[in-house]
Amino acid sequence: MDEPEIRSFSLDRLLAARKVLGLELPWVRLVTAMVRPQQVARYAGVYDAVFMDQYPVPSQPLNWLADSIQAARGLVRPGGQVWAVVQGFGGGQYAAMGWSRPPTPQEAQALCVSALVSGTQGLLIYRWLDLSQAPLLKEAFVAMSRRLRILQPWLPLTPGLPPGMGLKHLGRVKSDPGGGPAVRTGWSRGPDGLLIMAVNTTAFRAEVALSGVSGSARQMWSGGSLPTVGGQLRCFVEPLGVRAWRLPSPAGGKAR
Repeated sequence: MDEPEIRSFSLDRLLAARKVLGLELPWVRLVTAMVRPQQVARYAGVYDAVFMDQYPVPSQPLNWLADSIQAARGLVRPGGQVWAVVQGFGGGQYAAMGWSRPPTPQEAQALCVSALVSGTQGLLIYRWLDLSQAPLLKEAFVAMSRRLRILQPWLPLTPGLPPGMGLKHLGRVKSDPGGGPAVRTGWSRGPDGLLIMAVNTTAFRAEVALSGVSGSARQMWSGGSLPTVGGQLRCFVEPLGVRAWRLPSPAGGKAR
């Protein structure tokens, strides 16, 4: 059942269907897409995973997807997962429904990374078939897939930053339209160090300082390194910009 909270579908009927499926096909895992994260708890007993399918382009702020993922993560069943459905459509037949254009490659990249730093446990694209009409957008998703292969040992991420580290917004741009930070971060410890990912989901350049770091930060996607000065790494993040930094693991740090 797709988006059961919008259809007001009977919870009792869904629970009964789950029971039958569990008896007949015990290996099956049940999933659904939902657009209202506040309703996830109501259906938590039915589904093993919830796919958040907020499609913000062009009329909603890009932080809508990330905010929804963060809200849903605390409402799923024990052991349940939250995945992101990233918008890959717009224009044409979708224009009359409010999606007058598809995301730009930069918007698509920011949506993917904002979902990752919010703790999503998987990414889906809707709809892949439509991407034949948007070759640049398709290439952006293919490029993101290649980038994520590099980061596979660190995924999924934990939202925020590890203990002892902080992020300060230095310029005028400090928050997104939803009141969250303009630059969001997620992190993970892996066998080759500490990964910090960051994304600016706003339409403005943001300046940030990452504190509590030592050594240089290797830029995983763009190449090269950024030095740290006085335990800080300072940089500008362009509108819809993303970053993936690998840092030395702190002494005693364990891989997650």
